[in-house]
Amino acid sequence: MEPEEYEKMFVLEDTHWWFLGKRVLAKSYLSLYCNSDKRQRVLDVGCGTGGMQRFLRDYGDVSGVDLNLDALRYAKKKCSGKANLCLSTALSLPFKDESFSLVTAFDLLYHRGILDDVKALREFYRVCRKGGYLLITDSAFDFLRSPHDRATHARHRYTKREMAEKVSRAGFSVMRMLYTNFFLFPVVAAVRFFKRYTDKRDTGSDLHRVNPFLNRVLLAVLRIESLLLRWIVFPCGSSLICVAQRV
Repeated sequence: MEPEEYEKMFVLEDTHWWFLGKRVLAKSYLSLYCNSDKRQRVLDVGCGTGGMQRFLRDYGDVSGVDLNLDALRYAKKKCSGKANLCLSTALSLPFKDESFSLVTAFDLLYHRGILDDVKALREFYRVCRKGGYLLITDSAFDFLRSPHDRATHARHRYTKREMAEKVSRAGFSVMRMLYTNFFLFPVVAAVRFFKRYTDKRDTGSDLHRVNPFLNRVLLAVLRIESLLLRWIVFPCGSSLICVAQRV
């Protein structure tokens, strides 16, 4: 991402509806598959500025890796220095085989730094223990590309079928693969199309401080959707979530 995007993420990820909603969704699916066990090891690949580190501590001893040194500095600050952090690419993780019970990759594979997403997924498979889980969230549908994707250095946005095929090729068994942000999809699509075809000079992301009331409303929408996703498979969404297992 552009340097200023890391600063925005660091400032906003503990209060902004987008990040809080992602944690609600991730927790919903982790609670179905993963035990809360402080003895097990968790790896957050592409940990960014550390917002997910504290959340993931409920599931074990968390390590985080990122290719950006500024992101790791922010993550260390956010975790008050109490974090296992490492500068590394997702394509060659500095860990032994079968080291982790849970591997997470939140909005990582779409990044242009991931030159080969299947290779990255095979690295996740290598460091994941047999019986362990992989949790992925990522961007959906390439037709939603906009200045936001340029600011976050996006390489690609996925469909469910494409992501499932790549995760399976890496050796995992896909347990859940769903589109998310369904209710907000029309708004996201409208904003993205408007930005794409109006101001070509716009290079910023969609991440901004939101009115507190609107922030609560948007978070409530994502909370409701998270509950409904237990029973409903939505046909589209601006993001997707995947839960897979190394069997």
